[in-house]
Amino acid sequence: MGDAACSFNPVYGQGMTVAALEAHALDICLKRSDRKGNLKGFSRLFQFQKKVTRTLRLPWLFVSAGDASKKKKQSRAGK
Repeated sequence: MGDAACSFNPVYGQGMTVAALEAHALDICLKRSDRKGNLKGFSRLFQFQKKVTRTLRLPWLFVSAGDASKKKKQSRAGK
């Protein structure tokens, strides 16, 4: 979770929000475990990873597009 899953440029201010969304995804997966706490092996881990991937997709696209446009502007200015 957090920077272990995906590290964002702090300029965009998305790190804490994404970490909170990842914590929410983990909460959902843990609540789906049975009442004895059995997480049923790696299937719950896999479900969590899928949720995190879906959670990160849109914020990652935003920041990567922003960084790409900055790099284009910088390369044009350097010519």
